[in-house]
Amino acid sequence: MVNIGAWTNIRKLHIYHLDPCIFIYPLLLILFVSPIGCHQRIQDMKQISVQKMAPSWVTKRKDARYPNTFYLLGIGVSEKDRASADESAQVDLVKQIGMELSGEETSFQLEASENNTKHSKITQESKIESTIKTKIEAKIAGLTISERWYDENNKKFYSLATLNRDIASKALKSEIINKKESVDNLYSSALDYEKDKEFVKALINYKEAYIEKVALDNLLQKYLVIKKKSIESADQELELKIKNRAVSTSEIKKKMDTLISRIKIITVNGNNQKGLPANPLSKELVVKVVIDKEYPVADVPVEFTFDSSTGEIDAEVLTDATGVARAKVYNVNSSNKVNTISAVINIDGIHELKKKKAVFTYHLQTQFSKELKEYTWHEGIVKLVEELIAKIYDEGVIKVAVLDFIEARSEKRLVLSKIIESDLEITFGMVEDLIVIDTEESMGKTKERRDRAKALKADIYLSGVYLLNDNGLKINAKLVDTDKGTLISTARVIIARKEVNIADLKPAPYEKQDIKTSSYDLVVDKLYFKEEEDQIFNIDVWTDKKEYEIGDALNILFKSDRDCYLNLLDIGTSGKLTVLFPNSFNSNNFIKGGRTYSIPRDFGKFTIDVVDPVGVERIKAIATLEPFTLVKGKISKGFYSIEKNNVRGIGGIKVSIENLSSVNWAQDYTEIRIYQKGVYRTMRTRSIKDPDKPQPPIDIIGTSGVKKDIDEEGK
Repeated sequence: MVNIGAWTNIRKLHIYHLDPCIFIYPLLLILFVSPIGCHQRIQDMKQISVQKMAPSWVTKRKDARYPNTFYLLGIGVSEKDRASADESAQVDLVKQIGMELSGEETSFQLEASENNTKHSKITQESKIESTIKTKIEAKIAGLTISERWYDENNKKFYSLATLNRDIASKALKSEIINKKESVDNLYSSALDYEKDKEFVKALINYKEAYIEKVALDNLLQKYLVIKKKSIESADQELELKIKNRAVSTSEIKKKMDTLISRIKIITVNGNNQKGLPANPLSKELVVKVVIDKEYPVADVPVEFTFDSSTGEIDAEVLTDATGVARAKVYNVNSSNKVNTISAVINIDGIHELKKKKAVFTYHLQTQFSKELKEYTWHEGIVKLVEELIAKIYDEGVIKVAVLDFIEARSEKRLVLSKIIESDLEITFGMVEDLIVIDTEESMGKTKERRDRAKALKADIYLSGVYLLNDNGLKINAKLVDTDKGTLISTARVIIARKEVNIADLKPAPYEKQDIKTSSYDLVVDKLYFKEEEDQIFNIDVWTDKKEYEIGDALNILFKSDRDCYLNLLDIGTSGKLTVLFPNSFNSNNFIKGGRTYSIPRDFGKFTIDVVDPVGVERIKAIATLEPFTLVKGKISKGFYSIEKNNVRGIGGIKVSIENLSSVNWAQDYTEIRIYQKGVYRTMRTRSIKDPDKPQPPIDIIGTSGVKKDIDEEGK
């Protein structure tokens, strides 16, 4: 029974205080101490000294049997059990090593002093914390739990951990020599690989050599603290230091950093794409990894990741013999118009390389995704009408006048103009609750569209511009409220080039060419609808919401993927052109690539308030890689606007539109709808009715004719 061991220990406690009742204590213990309750404590007290007086290693942290010259001591205490006290003693001993390290000159400090370089000492607290954070060094040769003591009065367990300096230092010395050999081999291999232009292998070996050298230096520091000078001579100690400093951590790090700095990852193909949500990108993402801007680096793992969106992509690809890595993007999903994918070199453990990025930008078509498709002539006309009528208010039967469409280059009505207008009249005539007015009577009476629409008593009128180029026939149309002169809706389509007869691009011989829009409206339309066919970079513009009430504050956001110069224009509901940026608050229109800006937030203490009249307001961003002023004028206060009677200003815009072709530029636009405060006008979904199918001919006796089969005709 364990109670016998307990009795023996209790007897030791009372050997100098005999009492007649001492002989009944075992019986009392048997009667009143539960075997289950005392079992654990009795087990923990095995081999524990229970002398009444605490030993000197508890009270003074010293013991004559373990002099500091030959031993390091650690004291542990626990109210729980013996194992916890043992662990605490080991931790305490590690702290002593840390404290001695902070007071000793380390190999790093010695090296710095020899090279006359400044070296900042590590604080005692951080050194101790760093040492303990590794792992309790219970496996250090020469470390043992030499003694335990139990404080009966305070119910605490104490443990004494001792480290024999001689045994521990000899074991460390052997480990240091092996580690030194590993460092030398790795460093030598790295030099050879770099010489042979096997740069990936060279980097991996430099990195491993650096890690091993840091571990080696830590072992050497620990060795010098534990060993003490009484075990080996100073000459032998110095010899060991010099031997293990054949190559320093700084030398290895410098070699590695130099090699990393020479490696570049370059975007080759697949940047600046357009796509649709939940669809793949049409082009592969292609990067090239080179060194010294010349030599390709093969077998480099390149990691492709989505930065601002989600989707499926070839996550990691190795470069081929030419240093090229290719990745396919299988689908993309994002609520942002502009998104990026990054490609980084992903060599395990070399995080510095991930700072080098090749970035691919792609644009998800949301507002005008239809531009990606070319339509047949009939499809294009129907699509244009569908876009326009989707934004007409629900206000009963509406009379519409289809007025002139102008060819953008010549600024004239051509034969094609009449064809476009005629087909639009026919298609509008098939829309529910729309009446198309004959416009022939208005021809020649006035040049102004709005005045012509008023004379025709039309509620709304349609006009636009068009342009034929290699990409097809672009038709841009707008509906205007005749009474208020405000914009109701806009639409645009691209009709396949093969659908257009080149002969129709001649001036109409029967038309008077003074029948065209005012210079102001035409120039504004051309500017708003003008696009760069081969953009080498992208600019995006959007607003924080799509609908505003009069009096609301307007917030416009924009972002370019390149450093550029931005001209931000506002075409009000009445068609008035205003330059929002640059302005009197900020005349410098340079913006940084990759950053999202907000106006007015980022450009001065001012607001942009929504004002009358209601309708559709258009915002156009034109960015150039070189300094370029699109609209020139004196900005005394606020924003510069061009009025309809400003002949010089209109002429200046026409010149600027032509000059855009001489610079690298990109564009984007967005539209917002403005309502009266508290008055929300609902839209009506109008459908285009199918035309009546031709009926079979009726013969002279009143019966429907019967279509005969060709075979019957031939019989």
